[in-house]
Amino acid sequence: MRRLFFEPVIADDLVEFGEDFHHLVHVLRISPGDHLEIVNNNADCFLVLIESIDTIRHLITARIESRKRLISMITGISMAVSLVKRDFDEMVDSLCQLGVDHLYPLICERTVVRPDSEKALKMVCRFRDISREAAKQCRGTKAMEIHEIMPFKKVVALSSCGVLFSSGGEFASFKTFLNSGVSETENAFVFIGPEGDFSQDEITVSLKRGLNTVRLSGNILRTGNAAVVTAALLLSRRGFL
Repeated sequence: MRRLFFEPVIADDLVEFGEDFHHLVHVLRISPGDHLEIVNNNADCFLVLIESIDTIRHLITARIESRKRLISMITGISMAVSLVKRDFDEMVDSLCQLGVDHLYPLICERTVVRPDSEKALKMVCRFRDISREAAKQCRGTKAMEIHEIMPFKKVVALSSCGVLFSSGGEFASFKTFLNSGVSETENAFVFIGPEGDFSQDEITVSLKRGLNTVRLSGNILRTGNAAVVTAALLLSRRGFL
């Protein structure tokens, strides 16, 4: 059964929506008599019966048959990842399917992709669309929250506990970090830098904030790969995988 994520406007147990109209009507070929699940921001799940489809106004009318509260998986993991030229969309999809709670797209000193405000807004809207589609695909209870694109120092100021990954050989390994028990802290920020790594100034700032600075492996991974691998390992450590 298809699952949509949005805040429905309900009147007398009826819901009218145009969310994903083209995809639902022209791709999935839904018709009156079909069922859908609608999940709102509070993880309330509504089972609805399609009553009518208005192809002129691009509007679907459905009747609520039942509702339930889903058990929302809160992993306590926020990923802060530098923008990169390629594979960022695929990374957003993977992180959402894994169950990461928040994603903060970063602009670091060595980040090559530096969109203006208009392009940045379009990028965030695209990332949010990808997150919603990924949540539908994996039948999750919520989409990963995508925050606005921000500079590194603004995001690091939000974090009180977390880990920053650097390719520097002088830092402890991620395995050591996992075994320390710090990785099981309730809420944690994970910072993944650009493929040119974080600058020394950014590393210094993160250390002053109390972040653990570690290296992921002997190999230097692409930013997107490093983010997905790190998230999977942390989620496994916390018992979500």
